Amino acid sequence: MLGLNSRIIKIILRQRGMKRRVNRAQELIEIGKRKRLNDKPSSRVYEKHCISTRAFKERMVWTISPKKHASEKYILYLHGGGYVNGFSGLHWQFMSNLVTALGCTVVAPDYPLTPEHQVQDTFDMVFPLYEELLIAADSSNLIVMGDSAGGGMGLALAMQARDKSIEQPSDLVLLSPWLDVTMINPDIKKVDRLDPFLDVQGLQYLGKIHAGEKDPTCLVVNSSKVCISLHSFASKWRNFFLTLF
Repeated sequence: MLGLNSRIIKIILRQRGMKRRVNRAQELIEIGKRKRLNDKPSSRVYEKHCISTRAFKERMVWTISPKKHASEKYILYLHGGGYVNGFSGLHWQFMSNLVTALGCTVVAPDYPLTPEHQVQDTFDMVFPLYEELLIAADSSNLIVMGDSAGGGMGLALAMQARDKSIEQPSDLVLLSPWLDVTMINPDIKKVDRLDPFLDVQGLQYLGKIHAGEKDPTCLVVNSSKVCISLHSFASKWRNFFLTLF
């Protein structure tokens, strides 16, 4: 049963027409009128932490760390947004909370987004960044975390590392990950009408253009099949968290 806060959020999402926006994604992209979300950290986040940016593979990488007593832990955070949106204010607040609670350093790439870029462009940036962090932090101190589209990307990144015989992160944390961009599971339609935020048709379109020339069922785009045999390699992570909201 939904709590009071969840019910309030659900009402707000419906009133703001969030689902209609996702459903109109194809129309707005094709006519060039879609506004891309890509918020910057708030002044409060800047006050609380050390924040820096640097260029990496012609994109921007944000680093957020404590002003004092930083631990050796690093989190590579891959934000959600349907592969079409950048950071939201909620992402910055969440990453700020991670730094405060854990004393860790969060590294958040502003990775290439669709429709201008496709999945190969995204991994051409994110995977070398992961390899760089393995050297800087050591695998025992590196956590890969992502929400929604970023969660699917995090699992695909771990599978790429496995296939290339590269070290795994110590922990893999997937927050409501979008694992199947094809959205063909028939049960999805049953809950679609209950979801105040995401729309199946809009997501299918975004997943298709994100895949580009790749098969939408291939592992780098669609990591849902990995979960079937997850037990065979989950032991490589000290902790594996999969949360579904």
